[in-house]
Amino acid sequence: MTSINRHDWTVRARVEAEAAAVPRVRVLMQGRVDNGSVLKTIALPVLANAGQISGVSLGIDQLSALESLSAPMLASTPGGIAIRNNGTDPSAGPLKIVLGPITSASSLEIANNPHLQNIEAFSGLASVTWNIAIYGNEPLVAVNFPHLTSVGGSVSVKDQPDVAKIALPELTLVRQSVGKSLEFATMWRVTSISVPKLTSTPAGIIFYQVGSTQLPGDDPLVFDFRSLGSIGGPLDLNDLLGLVTLDGFPRLANIGGYFSLTSLFNLQSLPFPALATVTGNVVMVHVDAATEITLPALSRVSGGLLFDNNLAVTAIGLPFSRRSDKIRTTRYVARSCPCSAPFRRLAWCRRRRRSSLPAPERTYPRRQLRRSTLHRSRRSVDRSFSRPCRASRRLPDSPL
Repeated sequence: MTSINRHDWTVRARVEAEAAAVPRVRVLMQGRVDNGSVLKTIALPVLANAGQISGVSLGIDQLSALESLSAPMLASTPGGIAIRNNGTDPSAGPLKIVLGPITSASSLEIANNPHLQNIEAFSGLASVTWNIAIYGNEPLVAVNFPHLTSVGGSVSVKDQPDVAKIALPELTLVRQSVGKSLEFATMWRVTSISVPKLTSTPAGIIFYQVGSTQLPGDDPLVFDFRSLGSIGGPLDLNDLLGLVTLDGFPRLANIGGYFSLTSLFNLQSLPFPALATVTGNVVMVHVDAATEITLPALSRVSGGLLFDNNLAVTAIGLPFSRRSDKIRTTRYVARSCPCSAPFRRLAWCRRRRRSSLPAPERTYPRRQLRRSTLHRSRRSVDRSFSRPCRASRRLPDSPL
């Protein structure tokens, strides 16, 4: 065993020993240990403060045999915490991390630690100045930050094949304003994602391949965003096979980007009772188990509406009137429609095949239309009631 005992402000060591101890250092400007092929244990028994303000205060990186990191008195890390690429040796045992009551950090990155089984050492975090990124920790079964209230950047949890639950019960503020505020991706066993107190996000929320390969007996995927009222970017849900009902957004009223539901093959109901505005396209493709799509409060869509290959859908409930401006959008496109009554009213048909969403909306005053053009358009719409498979012209001041 080799002992490292340093009193200067920076400790950075490359060691080729099975254990490293810093028994008397209480304050570090930066603590970093990396590139050790046989190092198994790191002990910092009295370390109370890793004081670097910018960059990484505590970094443990590329220690292929690491099994234990202990800093039980550590209470302050003004800089970031990065624990990456440790325990990659197949012969290494479970990685255990013991830290003191850390309540804040500049950033948190826990990545590619194949023997890390839990992140309870970070359960005391209340605020993070920049981003939280957790990915590539295969044995991890839960991501829980019970006291986290604010994140100055984004929260990203992805590439966690065994994670079953994600809980951020006290999170009320996420400040990332570009791209994605929240990202949950490639976690096939997840059954619950809960962020019940978050009211708004400046950027988008992405769900991709979450709960996609559940085993028999697993609970269905459930979302809990009960307080979320506004999203500053897109809301994208893609390839969520475990999702049966999408009732976790009861107060969501505004989406500042596109709204996409794609490859939700087992989704049976998708109530969005408060959704009023979408600043982008509304796309629903391969929502195969739902029989009805209802958006009762929708009043403004800045892009287009695309409903395609929703095999069981027989009704779409929208606050639509041919002569009103309740819904202002470029156009409706519905392919593979069953030509039932709701579709006849909107003159949707299998024969109306358009491969892409339209250009931005252009509106024209009715007084600029020629009488013959207006008459011909009305006659075409009327004909659609008796002949549902005949595509009709759309009035320039309506979605048709």
